[in-house]
Amino acid sequence: MRKSARKDDILVYGPGGNQVTARTPNQRKIVEACMKDDMVFAVGPAGTGKTYTAVAMAVRALKEKFPEVPILIGGIYPQDNEDRDLI
Repeated sequence: MRKSARKDDILVYGPGGNQVTARTPNQRKIVEACMKDDMVFAVGPAGTGKTYTAVAMAVRALKEKFPEVPILIGGIYPQDNEDRDLI
């Protein structure tokens, strides 16, 4: 059973009032970087929550009426070892 999140840990409320939070220490680092810096690149293995966290931060910005903040979320998916060298 997950412990209850602190109010500061909640990124946004989802459908039905579900709390969307950063689930790992590295996701918390992404959130802190987003709050501090104008541009953030999150790089890491698949399945670590980079897109989850970025989308939560984007929804938070939209709900808080920050239309001047451009939000780009995407990924690079190398097809072979040669492409991997470019990342």
